[in-house]
Amino acid sequence: MIEAGELVVVRCDNQGVCLKLLNPPSRPPAKRNLRLVYDCAKWIRDLAEAKGFELSIRHVKGHQPESCKDVDAVGNRRADALATSIFLKPAKVKKPPRANPTPSSAARAAKISATVAKLTLGKVQA
Repeated sequence: MIEAGELVVVRCDNQGVCLKLLNPPSRPPAKRNLRLVYDCAKWIRDLAEAKGFELSIRHVKGHQPESCKDVDAVGNRRADALATSIFLKPAKVKKPPRANPTPSSAARAAKISATVAKLTLGKVQA
């Protein structure tokens, strides 16, 4: 639990978001994706104010190689992995071929024609 007076460091690899956290716009942006950033930044600032903790915003370099063991780089890779796992859609799986292949369009058309002919004859005879 964060106590009043504590320092909370927010690290982000998006400089634009860091700037919005430090200097929030006076009103929400119109674009939906920017609105989400604005809402999140506002929520963080409002929470800090309500709970009485101090915020420090730090930009961290993104896309660091695995060999980089800096705490910010490790944390950024972990955050990216979590974000990717949440937002990735399941891959499309190709269905296996059917045991009985579907008839050609000509064969289907012939079958439909025969069915229509039977129905028409049935109505005429009735």
